[in-house]
Amino acid sequence: MVGVMRRYSRRGDLWRVTKKVDLILTRRVARTEPIVSNTEHPVHRIDVRMDTQQIQALVRDYEAGTETSELQHMYGLSKGSIRKLLADAQVVPHRQLVPSDVAERCVAFYNAGLTIREVGSEVNLPKSTVRGLLLRADVTMRPAQRRR
Repeated sequence: MVGVMRRYSRRGDLWRVTKKVDLILTRRVARTEPIVSNTEHPVHRIDVRMDTQQIQALVRDYEAGTETSELQHMYGLSKGSIRKLLADAQVVPHRQLVPSDVAERCVAFYNAGLTIREVGSEVNLPKSTVRGLLLRADVTMRPAQRRR
């Protein structure tokens, strides 16, 4: 009951919630047969679910070039769990590479006079990504224009 109170203590309808919880608890006590679950509770902690060998195999697969989405299916983990395991193993994350033809189009559009924001909307990339592509391509940057 304390856990429930702690969880819902900021709710405006706390009184109603406590009454519902009390009703549920009294119904459980009133039952004659014991409440027994045949299934065990699933373990959610990654470090408990996976042993060190499995984690090392995941790290090896990632370093071999396997994408995160494929690792999700292989190991049955969420993307956040995989990223946490890789971070704990001090693995440097892969950069998502932009195809070279898209980078060339960005340079061409920018040299044609489009702003970085306009180039980004043309190739469907964020402004910061386009700017990074242009800097890596050693394009001479124009002064930023003020938005109106």
